[in-house]
Amino acid sequence: MDIDQLRSRLDAIDDQVLALLSERAGAVLDIGDYKRKHGLPIHVPERENNVVKRLQTGNSGPLHGDAIERIYRTIIEEMRKLEEAHVGRVDESGKIKTT
Repeated sequence: MDIDQLRSRLDAIDDQVLALLSERAGAVLDIGDYKRKHGLPIHVPERENNVVKRLQTGNSGPLHGDAIERIYRTIIEEMRKLEEAHVGRVDESGKIKTT
């Protein structure tokens, strides 16, 4: 393969990653709706930690576990911002303000 073919492969993978991030964002919005309806907090650090640990455990490489953590902490943070904007105001404990 030449460099253009290799880059085309990366472009195709990036398109798939973007589509999956958009799908994940849609699921996050659904979860935000559920949390708003049931008065649940947006930020649940234990859940976020479990997600990262699960992905690190399932990681077969070549990325190291710390790279997986950095990537997913960023994804989770951006998804949380999206969820907060979607559901409205959140207090300092992470709960959705109803007033």
